[in-house]
Amino acid sequence: MEIDKQDMEQISNSKARKETEKLQRKASSGDKAAKRTLEKEKKRK
Repeated sequence: MEIDKQDMEQISNSKARKETEKLQRKASSGDKAAKRTLEKEKKRK
């Protein structure tokens, strides 16, 4: 099975999305460190 660049991007994008969702759940439950990390992620994009 061959994985091309587009597939790799989709895989890493979905991983990043899952991480972000996890952070958002933590942040909404009052986790300040998670909120800070989310802010950093937003600035990078």
